[in-house]
Amino acid sequence: MADWPTLLIVEDEPNLVRMLSEYFSGQGYRVRAHEWGQEALAACRADPPSLALLDIHLPDLTGYELAEQLRGHWRTRDVPVIFLTSRRARQDRLHGLELGAVDYIAKPFDLQELNLRVQNALRRHIAAGQAPYDPVTGLPEGALLDEVLAGLRDREDWAAVVVRLHNLGRFQDTYGFAAAADVRRAVGLKLRQLAEAHPGAESPGQLEPDCFCVLTMAGQAEALVRDLQAALGPSLDYFYPLEDHPEALGAAQRLSAQISLLAAGPATEPAALKRRLLAACQ
Repeated sequence: MADWPTLLIVEDEPNLVRMLSEYFSGQGYRVRAHEWGQEALAACRADPPSLALLDIHLPDLTGYELAEQLRGHWRTRDVPVIFLTSRRARQDRLHGLELGAVDYIAKPFDLQELNLRVQNALRRHIAAGQAPYDPVTGLPEGALLDEVLAGLRDREDWAAVVVRLHNLGRFQDTYGFAAAADVRRAVGLKLRQLAEAHPGAESPGQLEPDCFCVLTMAGQAEALVRDLQAALGPSLDYFYPLEDHPEALGAAQRLSAQISLLAAGPATEPAALKRRLLAACQ
């Protein structure tokens, strides 16, 4: 996999958490681990993982209850779930599968087999078009972003800040896909951090690989634009190798971030609103 997904592990046995975290981190995954179900649920809704490995026995709720709550929220309803459990009874496996789990693995298990099952689950998820997040930035896109935009139909107090990365394709041609992915990932992280720091701002969304948006309250948008300009303006030069001098490239070739502000307009369908957002940063 070129862009390794985020793996959520919810397990209350410290030794097993450590073993799984070390193993999957060594395989290239970004790993997050939680012991408590409610803590994991809050973390999932704030930043949904690519796949969740859930133990059935947790200190505060069962893995089944956690899976039900994940399925019941729009941000996490499509996260693939694999149950890890010491329960081997047929009725337990059926219950897990009824909740929408993609796999049910009994302890003890073989780590290599578990890794293959995780990879297969992620491939099926992506092939089915169910992955609603950009695999590099982790930001919502596609149908998930459409849901967020659809919620603006009856509102007139919103504004959108749109960020377009110029010359990202040229940068990728010169320095490779991984370097360009690092740029996108860093910009996505900075957008998320600033959105969290600004009252009224929602989680950023991914319009295109080089184009992002942040929805916010109309009165807060200009402050968000100023902070984004201060954060992104000078930082993009740091992605160039030390021996290169980006200032010598000129504006036509150098990585840059164009930041635009779009005020609320007439209620429209998500597709039409996306076109307005993209047109704001051409």
